[in-house]
Amino acid sequence: NVLDCVMVDRTLLRKWFKDSGIVSPFSEPTLDRTSPHADAANCNVPEPTKPELQEIQPLQPGRPASDLWPRVQDLVIELHAADPETYNNAMASEIHERLGVEFPGQKVLALTTIQGNMKELRENARAILREEKLRNN
Repeated sequence: NVLDCVMVDRTLLRKWFKDSGIVSPFSEPTLDRTSPHADAANCNVPEPTKPELQEIQPLQPGRPASDLWPRVQDLVIELHAADPETYNNAMASEIHERLGVEFPGQKVLALTTIQGNMKELRENARAILREEKLRNN
């Protein structure tokens, strides 16, 4: 059997069981791992317990969002206000360079990632600039 050779640290299993809500965590480490209940997975609880609904956090697909997006949006607004006719790729290149200067040593967003989001960023910039213009009039 393929799974006979799989070795997993008990602490990882405990954490996984606790986080997934399959069973409660081990109450205390013991040398005797035999269970008085044949259906108990962790030798302490005869029935698996369910976690509270509010504790369940669904996994979000993909990478976590960068905390640099607000700054990227600010730069798009600034550059769009200065020259609304600038091409998206040129603006994305300028933003990428500025992020590298403003955040040295930190991983900045890839140029292609910024370019891929330029349409939405420009639409947001237009809407924000329109609102500011209406407030000022």
